[in-house]
Amino acid sequence: MYVLALMGSPHDQGNTATLTQDALDAAAARGAETRMVRLNELTIRGCQGCYGCQRETPCVQQDDMTTLYEEINRADAVLIASPVYMGYPFTAQTKIFIDRLFPYIQVLSDRKSRMKPGKRLGLIITQNQPASDFYRAKVEELETMLHFLGFGEGRAMLAADLGGPTDAARQDYREEARHLGEFLAGI
Repeated sequence: MYVLALMGSPHDQGNTATLTQDALDAAAARGAETRMVRLNELTIRGCQGCYGCQRETPCVQQDDMTTLYEEINRADAVLIASPVYMGYPFTAQTKIFIDRLFPYIQVLSDRKSRMKPGKRLGLIITQNQPASDFYRAKVEELETMLHFLGFGEGRAMLAADLGGPTDAARQDYREEARHLGEFLAGI
């Protein structure tokens, strides 16, 4: 079992990173191989809308996303983690990554996914907003789109009222992240 985490926060020691690491630690404790990729440290260009990925897979651009396609294909479960920025449940770093998942859909033919079936999906979304359901509809839209791309069974975690960089130390959120990690490990 291989669990890949794609962490979209620019803060290596912030709330999103803390909860992502908790999820990975729980998956590793269940025997999974884990890896966290910090999207902020990569060079990923935006999708050019050229449809080259529909003729040549995975993408005609040669940047750090090339390696991520290999990692996603190898993974049994993928965790995408991001804080809410500017009213969306992801940062710019996460958005550009999500846009580059376009090669997984065969849009010029049957619109079916090229992704290996059964890949589990986890989402960790952190927010400063105190109302825990404030962004739930947007997170559900994100989940729907990721399932359309081919991700299988999934779970999302929304951690609210995290204004300070270490607020995720709350035991309820850390426990929820550990449960998410166990789910990703197949438990």
